[in-house]
Amino acid sequence: MVQLLLQNGAEINAELGGEYGSALAAAAALPSWRYYGEIVQLLIDNGADINAQLGGKYDSALTAAAEQGHDEIVQLLLENGADIRWRL
Repeated sequence: MVQLLLQNGAEINAELGGEYGSALAAAAALPSWRYYGEIVQLLIDNGADINAQLGGKYDSALTAAAEQGHDEIVQLLLENGADIRWRL
């Protein structure tokens, strides 16, 4: 579904509002994170701003993954340039 949206011009860095600031933060925070690692990578590969600091409950995708205890997503984000100096 994410690939289809991207192929049809969805704005990858659009502010979602609500609890999640961006699609990347939402994918990093969702409870069934094992299935979202591929989506996180797909979003990153398609230009998602890994350090975007949009509104919502989480300040960034890294914050979202860390606060939810998703260690593998945290590692993936760090490997792809997430800024650890941003407030967690």
